[in-house]
Amino acid sequence: MDAFSMGLVAAMGALATVAGASEDIESDVGSQSNPNSQVQLAAQVGNPHRIYNKAISGEPPANALWCATAAMVAYTLITAFQMPALMALVAGASVAALFNGVFSMSAYFGRNSSQARFNQWVYLDIVRYTTPSIMAHAWITSFCIATISYIMVYMLPTPHPFPMPIIALIWGLAVGAIGSSVGDIHYGGEREFQNRQFGCG
Repeated sequence: MDAFSMGLVAAMGALATVAGASEDIESDVGSQSNPNSQVQLAAQVGNPHRIYNKAISGEPPANALWCATAAMVAYTLITAFQMPALMALVAGASVAALFNGVFSMSAYFGRNSSQARFNQWVYLDIVRYTTPSIMAHAWITSFCIATISYIMVYMLPTPHPFPMPIIALIWGLAVGAIGSSVGDIHYGGEREFQNRQFGCG
């Protein structure tokens, strides 16, 4: 039993590593944490752009929403409909990815269309090829965190007293906060704004 428990803890560590990496890529692609999020006001200072920008809130609350959604759907399917755990986790992550796509597109459309007076266009090709990548990485993150929550509640020798959605919310906040705080390899690397004072875009 001890070896099995250690194996579960190792699996949770691996899942957390994958979730963290996927969350960081998702925020990079969607310009939530890297300097591309500074383009929110770029059109107003004469720099219309083709950058997908979905920064509507910080990474911790946004990531917590996706992960808690995935865990809530999975928890409901497992407890109310006796669905096998793997299928329930896949379904939960899929619902979370759909939520992510809706929020991402609404943020992009809303921000760019509101800046039409500054000659900022809405580029549908950007939406078509960027949104699926964002959703795919959100799916991976949500699946990993929901799986960790499932292991903590149903598989460890001492089950966690909190339900899956609460655990996933906490883990989602943690993974999002780590993704925000460890820095970004792209920081300062956006070529079109290197000659501008920081923050002017």
